[in-house]
Amino acid sequence: MAWLVPAFSQKVLCNPGMNCHGCPWAIGACPIGVMAYGSAVRALPIYAISFVLVLTAALGRLTCAFLCPFGLLQDLLYRIPFFKIKLPRFTRSGKYIALALLVFVFPFWLGFEPSGYLRVDKPELKKAVAEEGKEGEAADKIDVTVSIANLGPKPLTSPQLDFVYVNAAKEEVLKVRENFPGVTVQPGETVALPKVRIENRLAEGDLNVSSPQSEVQLSSPYQLYYCRLCPVGTLEATLPAYASGEGGGMYGLVSGRALRLGILAAFLLMMLMVSRPFCRIFCPAGAIYGLFCRISLSRITVEHSVCVQCRLCDRVCPMDLDVQKEAGGAECIACGDCIKVCPKSGIKRRFGL
Repeated sequence: MAWLVPAFSQKVLCNPGMNCHGCPWAIGACPIGVMAYGSAVRALPIYAISFVLVLTAALGRLTCAFLCPFGLLQDLLYRIPFFKIKLPRFTRSGKYIALALLVFVFPFWLGFEPSGYLRVDKPELKKAVAEEGKEGEAADKIDVTVSIANLGPKPLTSPQLDFVYVNAAKEEVLKVRENFPGVTVQPGETVALPKVRIENRLAEGDLNVSSPQSEVQLSSPYQLYYCRLCPVGTLEATLPAYASGEGGGMYGLVSGRALRLGILAAFLLMMLMVSRPFCRIFCPAGAIYGLFCRISLSRITVEHSVCVQCRLCDRVCPMDLDVQKEAGGAECIACGDCIKVCPKSGIKRRFGL
């Protein structure tokens, strides 16, 4: 069990806001997706955790206000004339529950269900020996014997192997794919495959043997991981993938289609009525930033001695906070709207320890 391996290593850097790494235009990984994946494979995603802690220490929840694309969408939709309501305070706990259960507890507990994993052992090479009456077939040929092991939970039938010569410049000299129909490898079983006779190109490069079936296929047994429910992923990854004809991949609508689209539709409707409902109810990134905002170098502060109790700051706060008590706290996204309306300039943005 590897505890210190980076998850989603193909995108080492994370996006600061909620921006799904499955989006066709994404250039970085989602820190929440990396953490959920790390939990599922029982690995510590050190890149994502370090990134979030450094970002929080530097900016606090400024990320939520100015660097999150989904936050911008919420602000734009809320400006549309519509029936407006305020959410009760207890709904704020939703994002902390989502962070605990859907990002850490459930993925770690349930894990991923692997399938189709094939290990290819080091091949044995021998110069081909001509059979009686077939001397020409053995010229410049070698016999390769390979053992394979099925590390997955299901039987593997008709394995395939790729025999590839690679020269010193890492260029492919020759590639041969061999099929082994009728061969079945049970879970946990190691099988020596029939020998394969190929051209002897060892003078030009090294022979590597691999299998297209050696890649791990991971699937979640239950739709309880955050990425499977996240409306950001549905909007930014699933729908564009389907629109481009790619089918959605792991973000597809094959399983949990009604649930995923329902969650997205519910939040889009709420955005017309409530200011930043996703940030308040279901955003685990905001929960993390809020938990560690006290170590931030940037925060909103209130000078209570000059306050005239006009409450203009409360009226413009997109998070519906009691600004005098909660400015700079876990729920404050440090947008600065309250600073603009304060008639006594008693609310300030401070940087430093």
